[in-house]
Amino acid sequence: MLGGTMGRTVAMPFGMEASTPAHALTHAAPLAFQFGLNARARVMDAARETAIINDAVDTDVMYASGAIAGLVHDVATGKCLSHALNRAYNGLGIIKGEAATQLRASFRVASAAAFSQPFNAGAINKLASVLDIKTPSAAVPVWAQAIYALTSVPASGGIGRHGSFAALFKRTIDLAAGHNGDRVAVATIVGQVMGAAWGPKVLPPDLAARP
Repeated sequence: MLGGTMGRTVAMPFGMEASTPAHALTHAAPLAFQFGLNARARVMDAARETAIINDAVDTDVMYASGAIAGLVHDVATGKCLSHALNRAYNGLGIIKGEAATQLRASFRVASAAAFSQPFNAGAINKLASVLDIKTPSAAVPVWAQAIYALTSVPASGGIGRHGSFAALFKRTIDLAAGHNGDRVAVATIVGQVMGAAWGPKVLPPDLAARP
């Protein structure tokens, strides 16, 4: 899979325009597989360019797209989820400007909430209000809610008390798809990251058996 195109182009990975600026974030993951194992920087640059091509001109969308592509690339190439999340956060730190600063701040808020209250519907629902953002489909709350869901996953990348990867995947996706924000975008991002990290074993048996 690495080095392939996954049947999508760099310009329009899913063959359609983003319906909201935040949905451009869901286009980032396929780019993680475009350029091979040791091309993280190139992957992130391509994701940022794709966000612009898809008419998502907001800088927060552009930088979040690059961070998500880098995150997927990292877990797909063997880094544990917690390390990949830290790299995504630190990578935003070298970018100057308000947008990157806001994405880092929302990451801190989301991860702190997940550490204190993991897999908590109330906590993920509060993120947009805590961040004082009125539009749920804007990039920052989508980014923050995805980070909250992913940080709720056991830090070791193991299954913890969930019993199986499939059960952990289901709980995380249910959380990502069940809040009061942009559920489609958040669940898509979370599913992409978990799928890249663990592959088919994260799928519940009924989904894995489908053609």
